[in-house]
Amino acid sequence: HIGPQPNLRNAITTLSTIRRGFTGRGVYTIRSKWSNKVLDVDIGWFGGSSEGRSLQQWDSHGGLNQQFNIVPTSYGYYKIIAVHSGKAIDVKDHSTSDGAPLQEFMLSAGMTQEFKIEAVGDFYKITVRDSRKVLDVRDFGRDNGAKIQQSANFLNFLILPLCTQ
Repeated sequence: HIGPQPNLRNAITTLSTIRRGFTGRGVYTIRSKWSNKVLDVDIGWFGGSSEGRSLQQWDSHGGLNQQFNIVPTSYGYYKIIAVHSGKAIDVKDHSTSDGAPLQEFMLSAGMTQEFKIEAVGDFYKITVRDSRKVLDVRDFGRDNGAKIQQSANFLNFLILPLCTQ
């Protein structure tokens, strides 16, 4: 006698009905298609002051600095708010330039803190409302600590899957 057996038919049905990806308001991790690392707020000792901490990619460890509350604003845009701090993802210095870094910053009504989230296959394109540029990993980085920036170059689009927590 080997004990009770799992109900595989029930397990398969349950797994096939779980929604993956962005479904609206909620807490998510944001994973890079390119590197398979997640968006991470640099909370290291030398990561910066309480305002303007940079966004980077890092191996997933489930920390609150890797979780983001996505909240609708208006006209189909969203704020992406770091769970650990309650601060919004923001384009540094309100820049509209390619390569401008992303950071966390206190909530404001600015369009540099609003994002369009659009499905592209199984992944998502996250576009800054103000600049109309997409989230991207600097220099196609695959390492921990590679910075997150905005980019207009189609070849550099970083399509980010959003996975519910």
